[in-house]
Amino acid sequence: MNQNAFTLRIHFIRAMLCVALVAAMTPPPAFPGQDRLAAIALDTFKRFGLSPMPRVRLVKSGSGDLERGELARAVVYDSGREEVRVSQRLMSDPRLPGAFDHEAAHLLTWRIHGHDVEVHGPEFRAICRKYARDPKSCGTHL
Repeated sequence: MNQNAFTLRIHFIRAMLCVALVAAMTPPPAFPGQDRLAAIALDTFKRFGLSPMPRVRLVKSGSGDLERGELARAVVYDSGREEVRVSQRLMSDPRLPGAFDHEAAHLLTWRIHGHDVEVHGPEFRAICRKYARDPKSCGTHL
């Protein structure tokens, strides 16, 4: 074997070791459905033009982050940071995309009109009609 072939084999082995190391270091999803949640959130926030994008936080039922029976909630902190809280119960629910549309509509309504508007008022409904995948799934108040 000549020197060039030997050098190529060494580089190939190093490259394969790097790939194996990166694969071993890549963490698995933190929870089942994480990829689906991320894809829905990204699609929703882009469609609604929410940039910078809000933080998304998966919460456990009974944690106090959601009201009893609530599956998702949009929150704006005093610092101005925005967050969408999603119940773990919603992860396997087919209503997840509609819930994201609903919460994104709240955030966009607040960005445009401020917080002194009706929660599901005409401004909110107009944004649902304009941006939601299915305006009827965006809220029951349309």
